[in-house]
Amino acid sequence: MRLVGEAGQRRERRQVGRFGRGVKQPDEAIYPYVKQPEDLVLGKPMYFATAYPFPTGAVPVLVKSDSFRPIKVDGNPEHPMSKGKSDAFTQATLLDLYDPDRSQHVLHRGETSAWGDFQQAFSTAAKKTNGGQGIYFLSETITSPSLAAQWKQVQAAYPSAKLVQWEPVNQDASRAASKAAFGSYTDAQYKLEEADVILSLDADFLGGIAHPGFLPLAAGYAERRRYEEGKTMNRMYVVETMPTVTGFKADHRLALKPSQIAPFLLTIGISAAANPPEIGSPAFAPATRLETTTTLTTASRDGKTLGSAYPWQARVASSHRRIRLYFSKP
Repeated sequence: MRLVGEAGQRRERRQVGRFGRGVKQPDEAIYPYVKQPEDLVLGKPMYFATAYPFPTGAVPVLVKSDSFRPIKVDGNPEHPMSKGKSDAFTQATLLDLYDPDRSQHVLHRGETSAWGDFQQAFSTAAKKTNGGQGIYFLSETITSPSLAAQWKQVQAAYPSAKLVQWEPVNQDASRAASKAAFGSYTDAQYKLEEADVILSLDADFLGGIAHPGFLPLAAGYAERRRYEEGKTMNRMYVVETMPTVTGFKADHRLALKPSQIAPFLLTIGISAAANPPEIGSPAFAPATRLETTTTLTTASRDGKTLGSAYPWQARVASSHRRIRLYFSKP
């Protein structure tokens, strides 16, 4: 029994050594503040109001920090846009902040460089150009007023320089639709709290993620879904190509192919086309499965229906003006 016990102990020690190797953190010295910041009280969190830049606009947030290190991101409760709410992208910004793979140095052809070296190389190359001719700046979508002001300063120094903004999923289709419908680039501002009937065209505005204006849209939708005496509840119709959160919340849902979205609009009588095809034609057969087309058509004529289309359906929706859309210039 003694031999077996010793063998078992040796086996346990080998296993502990195998799995515990490299786990010990290096020793670090802890030093007190030489001059502690006046606003810092150890163990008491601090809150900072800021904004998270997003391709569809800034999201107002309130950041909780411990010893000036952010540990929690939430919506700003005092801002009318978020009202203390946030989405998945905003919550994930904290992970980006502490991501060990994020860029930490200036790279030149794959090699670590310094910011001063870049400034000197850029200044030398820019002096050889005619007012910045041939210089291009590649950036993601800019919605920050501060960054936009900095770009104006760059334009003053290099008038011929170009700024190229690019996103893998952008809003070009919706902006082109507003240009075709109204003659200028505008951003849609949907007031769901004022709509009696909501028609969603493949737009998952309750699912969050990347839908523009998710937070105020969800709040506006919920405002008319609470039963209160003397208040009319809204009714939502969803036409979509795949299951979404908005479709699950809908009072009436219709699944169609992407190519059938435009025929559906013609079917319910909100097309601006001069000579729309016959509703009974085979092309519109899938849309006739929605039994509430009469309600939608009547409400749209009364100006009580609000239509929301996702960016890739925005070109289709732009030509159908009987749906009441709320637009405002940016």
